[in-house]
Amino acid sequence: MVQPYITKEAGDGKLFSFWFDFWHPVGPLFKKFSGNLLHSLGLSKKSYIAEFILDGECKWPKGRRFNIEVRILKQHFSNFSVPAHEVDDRTIWTGSKSGVISAQSTMKLLEL
Repeated sequence: MVQPYITKEAGDGKLFSFWFDFWHPVGPLFKKFSGNLLHSLGLSKKSYIAEFILDGECKWPKGRRFNIEVRILKQHFSNFSVPAHEVDDRTIWTGSKSGVISAQSTMKLLEL
C-alpha cells in the first residue's frame, strides 16, 4: 500500500539493490528485465548499485555480453544522471513534503 511512496536516491550505491530497489526512473529493474541482464552485466540478484557504477561510470559489458537487454538498459541511462558516488544513498518518503516518513503522513495516505 505504501510502497509507491518510497523511492531510493542512489549516491554511492552501497546500500541499495541494483535489481530490486526503486533507484532508477524505470522502477525496480527486475520488473523490466530478465535475469539474463544480470548475467550479462556480471551481477547477481544480491548485487548492489556500487557493483555496476564505479567512480561515476557504468560498467557496460563488451562483446557478446552486450545483448539487447543491455542495449535497452543503456538507452534508459542516456536520460538518467549516474548517481553521485561521493554521497550516501538515502530513502525518500514521497508521502510528505519533508521526505521523512511519519505516522501522520502515512495515516493521511491510508485515509483514501
